[in-house]
Amino acid sequence: MSSSSVTKATLGRVPHYLKFLKELPSESFKYVSATYIAKGLELGEVQVRKDLNAISGEGKQIGRAHV
Repeated sequence: MSSSSVTKATLGRVPHYLKFLKELPSESFKYVSATYIAKGLELGEVQVRKDLNAISGEGKQIGRAHV
């Protein structure tokens, strides 16, 4: 990942993702989908996926979950 691949806008949203995730009960989720985060923060799920991929590249699609 090059430093130019992460935009300022993405970096501005990351703290919101982290806060949202920290507020989840730890025993409730093994995995949290981008769709779930997007709904919780009233963002587009494609944007959340792109942001998470840009900062880590570690995300995996594990199937569709109904949230």
